[in-house]
Amino acid sequence: MSFYPIDARGLVATAPGGDASVSSPRGTSVFSGTKQAGMRQSLHSSQETLTTLAADTGGKALLDNNDLSLGIRQAQTDINSYYIVGYYSSNEKLDGKYRRINVKVLGNTSAKLDYRNGYYAGKEFKQFTAADKDRQLEEALTLGDPVSELPLAL
Repeated sequence: MSFYPIDARGLVATAPGGDASVSSPRGTSVFSGTKQAGMRQSLHSSQETLTTLAADTGGKALLDNNDLSLGIRQAQTDINSYYIVGYYSSNEKLDGKYRRINVKVLGNTSAKLDYRNGYYAGKEFKQFTAADKDRQLEEALTLGDPVSELPLAL
Protein backbone atom coordinates (compact mmCIF):
# COMPACT_ATOMS: atom_id res chain seq x y z
CA MET A 1 0.00 0.00 0.00
CA SER A 2 1.40 3.41 -0.95
CA PHE A 3 0.66 6.56 1.02
CA TYR A 4 0.39 9.99 -0.58
CA PRO A 5 0.26 12.30 2.46
CA ILE A 6 -0.85 15.87 1.78
CA ASP A 7 0.16 18.73 4.07
CA ALA A 8 -3.22 20.49 4.32
CA ARG A 9 -1.56 23.67 5.62
CA GLY A 10 -0.42 24.43 2.07
CA LEU A 11 2.33 26.95 1.51
CA VAL A 12 3.24 28.44 4.89
CA ALA A 13 5.02 31.72 5.59
CA THR A 14 5.80 32.20 9.25
CA ALA A 15 6.19 35.63 10.82
CA PRO A 16 9.50 36.22 12.64
CA GLY A 17 7.81 36.73 16.02
CA GLY A 18 5.12 34.10 15.50
CA ASP A 19 1.50 34.57 14.61
CA ALA A 20 -1.62 35.11 16.72
CA SER A 21 -1.94 31.39 17.54
CA VAL A 22 0.95 31.52 20.06
CA SER A 23 2.11 34.00 22.66
CA SER A 24 4.92 36.32 21.70
CA PRO A 25 8.40 35.05 22.55
CA ARG A 26 10.39 36.49 25.42
CA GLY A 27 14.00 37.52 25.38
CA THR A 28 16.25 38.26 22.42
CA SER A 29 15.42 35.19 20.32
CA VAL A 30 13.23 37.27 17.99
CA PHE A 31 16.09 39.66 17.31
CA SER A 32 18.82 37.04 16.90
CA GLY A 33 16.84 34.78 14.56
CA THR A 34 16.85 31.73 16.81
CA LYS A 35 13.07 31.89 17.31
CA GLN A 36 12.48 31.97 13.54
CA ALA A 37 14.95 29.09 13.04
CA GLY A 38 13.14 27.07 15.70
CA MET A 39 9.75 27.69 14.09
CA ARG A 40 11.10 26.71 10.69
CA GLN A 41 12.68 23.57 12.17
CA SER A 42 9.35 22.63 13.76
CA LEU A 43 7.58 22.99 10.39
CA HIS A 44 10.24 20.89 8.63
CA SER A 45 10.06 18.21 11.34
CA SER A 46 6.32 17.81 10.87
CA GLN A 47 6.76 17.61 7.10
CA GLU A 48 9.61 15.11 7.49
CA THR A 49 7.17 12.66 9.06
CA LEU A 50 4.95 12.91 5.98
CA THR A 51 7.95 12.56 3.66
CA THR A 52 9.23 9.48 5.51
CA LEU A 53 5.79 7.84 5.43
CA ALA A 54 5.56 8.42 1.68
CA ALA A 55 9.10 7.21 0.97
CA ASP A 56 8.72 4.05 3.06
CA THR A 57 5.50 3.04 1.30
CA GLY A 58 6.37 3.99 -2.28
CA GLY A 59 4.14 7.06 -2.39
CA LYS A 60 4.93 10.75 -2.66
CA ALA A 61 4.54 13.53 -0.10
CA LEU A 62 2.74 16.61 -1.40
CA LEU A 63 3.97 19.62 0.55
CA ASP A 64 3.91 23.41 0.25
CA ASN A 65 1.08 23.57 -2.26
CA ASN A 66 -2.28 25.27 -1.79
CA ASP A 67 -4.03 23.09 -4.39
CA LEU A 68 -5.18 19.96 -2.50
CA SER A 69 -6.69 18.46 -5.65
CA LEU A 70 -3.18 18.32 -7.16
CA GLY A 71 -2.23 15.66 -4.59
CA ILE A 72 -5.31 13.58 -5.36
CA ARG A 73 -4.65 13.77 -9.11
CA GLN A 74 -0.99 12.79 -8.55
CA ALA A 75 -2.01 9.70 -6.55
CA GLN A 76 -4.55 8.72 -9.23
CA THR A 77 -1.94 9.08 -11.98
CA ASP A 78 0.64 7.00 -10.11
CA ILE A 79 -1.75 4.08 -9.50
CA ASN A 80 -3.42 4.26 -12.90
CA SER A 81 -2.08 0.87 -13.98
CA TYR A 82 -0.41 -1.94 -12.09
CA TYR A 83 0.02 -5.70 -12.13
CA ILE A 84 -0.22 -8.15 -9.27
CA VAL A 85 1.93 -11.24 -9.66
CA GLY A 86 1.34 -14.35 -7.59
CA TYR A 87 4.06 -16.78 -6.62
CA TYR A 88 3.85 -20.42 -5.59
CA SER A 89 7.07 -22.00 -4.40
CA SER A 90 8.14 -25.35 -5.79
CA ASN A 91 9.96 -26.00 -2.49
CA GLU A 92 7.31 -27.59 -0.25
CA LYS A 93 9.57 -28.18 2.76
CA LEU A 94 8.04 -26.92 6.01
CA ASP A 95 11.35 -25.95 7.61
CA GLY A 96 10.65 -22.31 8.54
CA LYS A 97 13.71 -21.04 6.65
CA TYR A 98 13.91 -17.69 4.87
CA ARG A 99 13.69 -17.98 1.08
CA ARG A 100 14.77 -15.16 -1.22
CA ILE A 101 12.75 -13.96 -4.21
CA ASN A 102 14.11 -11.89 -7.10
CA VAL A 103 11.69 -10.37 -9.63
CA LYS A 104 12.91 -8.96 -12.96
CA VAL A 105 11.11 -7.39 -15.90
CA LEU A 106 12.60 -8.29 -19.26
CA GLY A 107 12.94 -5.59 -21.88
CA ASN A 108 11.34 -2.76 -19.88
CA THR A 109 13.75 -0.91 -17.61
CA SER A 110 11.32 1.90 -16.70
CA ALA A 111 8.92 -0.35 -14.75
CA LYS A 112 8.80 0.25 -11.00
CA LEU A 113 8.85 -2.99 -9.03
CA ASP A 114 7.56 -3.16 -5.49
CA TYR A 115 7.89 -6.57 -3.85
CA ARG A 116 9.20 -8.30 -0.77
CA ASN A 117 12.68 -9.79 -1.14
CA GLY A 118 11.64 -13.09 0.37
CA TYR A 119 9.45 -14.97 2.81
CA TYR A 120 9.66 -17.48 5.65
CA ALA A 121 8.48 -20.96 4.83
CA GLY A 122 5.90 -22.60 7.05
CA LYS A 123 6.88 -24.85 9.94
CA GLU A 124 5.54 -28.08 11.30
CA PHE A 125 4.26 -27.78 14.87
CA LYS A 126 6.95 -30.14 16.19
CA GLN A 127 9.62 -27.65 15.00
CA PHE A 128 8.07 -24.66 16.83
CA THR A 129 10.11 -23.02 19.56
CA ALA A 130 8.48 -21.79 22.76
CA ALA A 131 8.37 -18.26 21.29
CA ASP A 132 6.66 -19.59 18.12
CA LYS A 133 4.02 -21.35 20.20
CA ASP A 134 3.40 -18.24 22.32
CA ARG A 135 3.08 -16.07 19.19
CA GLN A 136 0.65 -18.54 17.58
CA LEU A 137 -1.50 -18.61 20.74
CA GLU A 138 -1.48 -14.80 20.97
CA GLU A 139 -2.51 -14.47 17.30
CA ALA A 140 -5.31 -16.99 17.78
CA LEU A 141 -6.64 -15.12 20.82
CA THR A 142 -6.54 -11.68 19.17
CA LEU A 143 -8.42 -12.70 16.02
CA GLY A 144 -11.79 -11.03 15.56
CA ASP A 145 -13.40 -14.43 15.06
CA PRO A 146 -11.07 -16.93 16.76
CA VAL A 147 -10.91 -20.49 15.52
CA SER A 148 -11.86 -22.94 18.23
CA GLU A 149 -12.62 -26.62 18.25
CA LEU A 150 -14.60 -28.11 21.11
CA PRO A 151 -14.85 -31.90 21.15
CA LEU A 152 -18.19 -33.18 22.38
CA ALA A 153 -19.02 -36.62 23.70
CA LEU A 154 -22.63 -37.75 23.80
